[in-house]
Amino acid sequence: MTAANLQPGFHAIHANHLEDLRRAVVYLCRQTPVPPLDSETFLVQSNGIAQWLKLALAEKRSDEGFDGGLGIAAGMDFLFPARFIWQAYRAVLPDGEVPEQSPFDKRRLVWRLYRLLPELVPTDEAFAPLARFLEGTDPDLRAFQLAEKVADLFDQYQVFRADWLSAWEQGREVMITARGEENSLNSETLWQPRLWRALVADVGELSQTSRSRIHTRFVEEGERLQRPAHPERLPQRIVVFGVSSLPRQALEALHVLSRFSQVVLCVHNPSQFYWADIISDRDLLKAQRRRGREHPTLAKVTDPEQLHQHANPLLAAWGKQGRDYIRLLDEFDNPEEYQHRFQTPDQKIDIFSEHGDPAQPRLLHQLQNDIYNLTPLQEIREQQRTVDPASDHSLAFHDGHSPQREVEILHDQLLAAFNADATLRPRDVIVMVPDINVYAPHIQAVFSRYQAGSTRSIPFTISDQGQRHHEPVLIALETLMGLPRSRFAVSEIISLLEVPGIRQRFDIGEDEIPLARRWVEGANIRWGLNRQQRETLELPGDLARNTWQSGLRAMLLGYGMGDDEPWSGVEPYAEIGGLQASLAGRLSDFVSRLENLWNALQQPRTPTAWEALFSDMLESFFEDLEGHDLLLLNRFRRHLEQWLEDALAAGLQDTPLPLNIVKDVLLDGLDEGGLNQRFLAGKVNFATLMPMRAIPFRKVCLLGMNDGDYPRSRPPVDFDLMANDYQPGDRSRREDDRYLFLEALLSAREQLYISWVGRSIRDDSERPASVLVSQLQDHLDSLWQVAGRPDQPVTRALTTKHPLQPFSRAYFPQVNGLQPKPDSPPRPLEDILRERHLFTYEQEWRSAHGDQPDETGQVALPWQPPEEPITFADLAAFLKRPVETFFQRRLQVRFEGVDADDTDNENFDLNGLDRWRLDNELIGEAVLKAENDDEFQHRIHTTLDRMARRGDLGMGLTEHRLRSELAERLPDLHGRYRQALTDWPQAVEEPVTFHYSVGNDLGSVELLDLIDGLRAGPGGEFCRLVVSRSSLLSGSGSTRKVRYANLMADWVIHLAGQLTETPFTTLILGKEEKRNITFKPLPPEQARTHLEAILSGWMLATTRALPLHCEAAFAWIYSFYQSRKYRGDHDRAIEDAVAAYDTALQRDTGYLRSAFETPEQLVNAAFEGWLHQLYLPLWEAEQDKTAAEQIGGDA
Repeated sequence: MTAANLQPGFHAIHANHLEDLRRAVVYLCRQTPVPPLDSETFLVQSNGIAQWLKLALAEKRSDEGFDGGLGIAAGMDFLFPARFIWQAYRAVLPDGEVPEQSPFDKRRLVWRLYRLLPELVPTDEAFAPLARFLEGTDPDLRAFQLAEKVADLFDQYQVFRADWLSAWEQGREVMITARGEENSLNSETLWQPRLWRALVADVGELSQTSRSRIHTRFVEEGERLQRPAHPERLPQRIVVFGVSSLPRQALEALHVLSRFSQVVLCVHNPSQFYWADIISDRDLLKAQRRRGREHPTLAKVTDPEQLHQHANPLLAAWGKQGRDYIRLLDEFDNPEEYQHRFQTPDQKIDIFSEHGDPAQPRLLHQLQNDIYNLTPLQEIREQQRTVDPASDHSLAFHDGHSPQREVEILHDQLLAAFNADATLRPRDVIVMVPDINVYAPHIQAVFSRYQAGSTRSIPFTISDQGQRHHEPVLIALETLMGLPRSRFAVSEIISLLEVPGIRQRFDIGEDEIPLARRWVEGANIRWGLNRQQRETLELPGDLARNTWQSGLRAMLLGYGMGDDEPWSGVEPYAEIGGLQASLAGRLSDFVSRLENLWNALQQPRTPTAWEALFSDMLESFFEDLEGHDLLLLNRFRRHLEQWLEDALAAGLQDTPLPLNIVKDVLLDGLDEGGLNQRFLAGKVNFATLMPMRAIPFRKVCLLGMNDGDYPRSRPPVDFDLMANDYQPGDRSRREDDRYLFLEALLSAREQLYISWVGRSIRDDSERPASVLVSQLQDHLDSLWQVAGRPDQPVTRALTTKHPLQPFSRAYFPQVNGLQPKPDSPPRPLEDILRERHLFTYEQEWRSAHGDQPDETGQVALPWQPPEEPITFADLAAFLKRPVETFFQRRLQVRFEGVDADDTDNENFDLNGLDRWRLDNELIGEAVLKAENDDEFQHRIHTTLDRMARRGDLGMGLTEHRLRSELAERLPDLHGRYRQALTDWPQAVEEPVTFHYSVGNDLGSVELLDLIDGLRAGPGGEFCRLVVSRSSLLSGSGSTRKVRYANLMADWVIHLAGQLTETPFTTLILGKEEKRNITFKPLPPEQARTHLEAILSGWMLATTRALPLHCEAAFAWIYSFYQSRKYRGDHDRAIEDAVAAYDTALQRDTGYLRSAFETPEQLVNAAFEGWLHQLYLPLWEAEQDKTAAEQIGGDA
């Protein structure tokens, strides 16, 4: 057949399966193709439908020629209905009557209203409600927000209430109802017709180009003309596919076009019968014709108000949006004209068929067929239906505690589905959520854990994500445009350099970013560009420390001068040097560009000036873009040009616009969806619930079906006149969502999977599911029974309630195993699914429940002697962290803690490491070097000044407080140090070499190190003098306790020193006021015993994790030997040790949990034996009494 067979006309094909509609479209395109070089035109509502239809058209034609597609999908235009209809206006009406873009388009209307509103509001009392809104701070932003709301409202009026606008232009300030009644507007809404008339007057000659006026003219001329003004612009065939709702205006336009083109509407109709009367507001539907057969039972109901009590309640509750569309269509559709000559695969225009296999009815298919057949409720009750949950999995409910748990549960359920059915492929599954941006991080976290090739890997793709907050290049663009409000925090600015296009612009390599970050942190850059930038944030003007300017000056000065004296108040940062020094210059250039842009963005500009500035910004900060990043920036450029055209067309040529308005408009435009977004990529599709997104899939999964989240609510603005005047065809977010839920139920071919957050993650309280889920569950419970269990509600049998945690014991029931024992292999998957037991594929969690043998006594690895002698530091590290010694020395495993340092704020206080570093510097520069009090004070102030210039001490009051805190304890320490020098006047210049070997059943080890810091007294006795750089006490007041972990190094050296020719006393001067710790000389044999015990313990610790922990051990010792209240109480000592280890587990980076996951695994008899052998001697030396003496000889 040729194009001559393409007879103009208005045709509608109804079907309850989208696949049948698709088959009809393929048949039309194949049997009656458009002429060569012409394009097929499809009007669709979503990218999903467009892709799905393209795939069908591209399928290879079968050998018989009746099935399959065209073999190729080329020469096809997929458009949104609104865009196409405007093109149709331009094709039918003469040149000049329809502009390419109307001044009444929403985009342009916003800016015209933004200009007009502030001018009009003071001129008329009717605008008083708007005047109240415009009052307050930031009037520009308020004016724009109001302009957006009003523009959106007028845009809706142009489509759905064109008769109102026509009346308003004639001076009648009324609302016209669906029944033709005219109601006067009240004083609160009288401003709307007056504002519309002001808009029309402002537009001037183009006032005839509003959508409503052009549409009226189009309908009048279209009915009169024999041929359009530009027939070449109209396609010969227009196929409307997968559109679940169109306004009357669009249907009127398509009806006019049917005089010149073949218009084919493919209508997804849930039921083969006429069903419009089962829903409210049926009297507003004016069509005389009724498409669809009359139901024999419902036709007998005489009272229309009682119909809903007999009809399908789900269709009545959820179908209003589709009902309105199908009934509006009846006003234009006359099937008697074309049903005998219009070619479809079966020569039918009503293509209806049953769902599922009648021989094996499934619950899901019964629900679908009840809607298809409009089965009366009484008839369903008489059938006494039952469902067997063991064999029927067509409908599943899952109840979790959070979106994260919903996705984790889904992952397990999909793995089970793919394993149970080898024919099920990832592309057969769609997962839809109310807002994909909420679920995307959870989807990435769960589904990205396993790499391709893993047995637990499921390929997936996420559609509909907002690119503005997702794509790095757009995030960088937003950061640059938002510089005036930025704090210039380190993380924010460094993250800009992680965008390839920006890095390349400033010739900074990806491998140089860690070095740049280290330099920035080392130079104490925290936030703020410079002093002036901080002043714009209403901060005092003298706060210049920790800024980018001060830090970069320190870097460059350090490169030029090294670690020299300060210059002009700048402390050099001496780490800059060598071949990498040029990075500091490139970093400085980058920050200088940011400063220039920051200055340029400060003042409002005209639209033309903004366009020039943003174009220059793209050139200054981006280079060598490629791939997706290049497409995104080109899209931004086009959007910038379009915005400039809109602003100029609205008369804003000379109006300065503030940055915050312009920035948001430009960036929001990048999130507008189109028909080119990726969908149906052969993987599990995650998407937002959107109109006609419910494409047929074997498995349809709905997540996030929570009460309040779905149906989604978007309350109308207070002045929306349509909100209280419903007319058929009006769009409503809640009604849309109800119909979407119905479409999802109807599009599932094998299973509908519904999930929601059914319990609070905080207190486990019950949370209701969406009202739509509740309606479905009530429907099931009232009409079905569980086979063999008539007293159990159906939905309880179909609902799986999941535990709070993925590692819950409930996921590993012994009934899932072949034998009733923990290490049993699992039963066949089919059995587990049939019995609907909880299960998980995360077998790593089994060990958390003792499902593997408990091994607190681990098998020791063979002894491996160290390649070199060990040192005092090795032994001290072992005593402080015995478990880590095994992992680090033997297994070469290091668990890195999460870096939680705040690099974006100046110091308001010092963390432990920073305080230790600054204390160390002060002790080294002042306490140890000053020979008298005056010199000591001078050195203290000089060192603190240097710290302040570096930015270590913050600013203002923080600096003053930290100076006091750091300096207040040092005079006492300095005094004690000078006294010790007096008591032990003679320094021993040469350190003592200590070399010692020990052997046992494991093997042998050598200890080799130097003992320094020795001094001699007047009587020839020796002392090792130590100024502690770490705190020796923890807690405060009467609860202060010795931090024995900070004594370990000096204790080991003390023991070693007793075995030399010069045994000595160890005197440790603590930073705490008047706190000295003395280790007296020990008999050599006693010292040897203690030292060899430590060496033997170290050897064993390299073969296995010893049941020992420093803080827990000293908690035990303190409780049992030192506590006044609990001394000698063994049970209390155990409790305190357990509590100390429990606290340590909370801070653990991985070592402790990997060896002793619970305190009970650690604190046992072996633990007590080790602490007496290794730690008790230190405690006795510090206390200067034995344990036996401490508890009165009863120990």
